[in-house]
Amino acid sequence: LMKDKMIKKGITILAGSVGSLKSFIGLDWGIKLSNEFNVLYLDTENSIALQKDRLKQLKKGYQIEDKKLKLTIAFLNLKFDENGLKRLEKIIIDKKINIVIIDSLIGVFDGDENLSNDAREFYRKLQNLIKKYDLSFLILAHARKSNKKFSNSTIKELEDIRGSSDFV
Repeated sequence: LMKDKMIKKGITILAGSVGSLKSFIGLDWGIKLSNEFNVLYLDTENSIALQKDRLKQLKKGYQIEDKKLKLTIAFLNLKFDENGLKRLEKIIIDKKINIVIIDSLIGVFDGDENLSNDAREFYRKLQNLIKKYDLSFLILAHARKSNKKFSNSTIKELEDIRGSSDFV
């Protein structure tokens, strides 16, 4: 997918510091992917007005009509607990979703992001959804605030995103 930028039937993380255009890039990828796939963009942190404006700009730039998009944008306060997963599965089934873009990790993570057991449990839930529904995930994540400069050039730096390499 996306010319080797996303893992097919797996998890891809796009991480960066605040203001690094992660949400804009995620929405851009969602639009591009929606030409072939049913995409769910699960937004847990941006305003509806902001995303509508971004979507309008991107559609204008790509000269895309609404009816051609297979993109569902959901603004939900949804954690990956039992109730949240049921809500997400309902959307996946109803809309026949192939790709889920989560903006952002911290908005859906239902544990302590710095504990490896919690990270492993979250990863397990994602893997179960991938297997059950043949999904691909793109997860937008913030670089830890303690990092003054973010670079994704090494595995160690990727581990620093959330304290666990389970996502890499």
